[in-house]
Amino acid sequence: METVFRFEGPESFGAQYKASTAYNRVGTSVSWAHVAEPPASYAMKFKDGYTNVEGTVNKIYPVNNLYKNGTVKNDLLTKIITQKFIAQTPWLPLEAWSDHRRLGLPFFENPAVENPLVAMPALNSSNYMTANIKFFPQRLKYPSSLPASNAKGYAQAVNFLGGEDGTLTPLWWAKH
Repeated sequence: METVFRFEGPESFGAQYKASTAYNRVGTSVSWAHVAEPPASYAMKFKDGYTNVEGTVNKIYPVNNLYKNGTVKNDLLTKIITQKFIAQTPWLPLEAWSDHRRLGLPFFENPAVENPLVAMPALNSSNYMTANIKFFPQRLKYPSSLPASNAKGYAQAVNFLGGEDGTLTPLWWAKH
């Protein structure tokens, strides 16, 4: 008996993807016509690694209060920036970073934090489910050659920052 494999082609996958009304883990769907906001939570299936027992847990969608004070998760701009992020990853990370700094999109859920991070004291176990501008890099550090090649200019630039030459120090125009 002959086995026939039917290949539907990438265009059918693309059509299915573009028509999807399923929400991702932060509450955004793909379909352009589907702008209904997600419910407060969603059910997630899991399998216990110790007992092999399957179960379900309700997960709450994280709140992105950086974009429209957390009231919107599934509007057209959110869809555009999410698709732009997917399209340019991993080739244009600075573009995604700029979009995120400018708009608060795409929304990134913070990882669980069990212990405070030394280099990021603002992020801790009590606030990791919130979006805060202090949790994301604000700028690129000055080149490491600058202090040796232009110490006076470097000192002046750091003084204008109003803080250390670090990635979490906001630029003068981005102070909150």
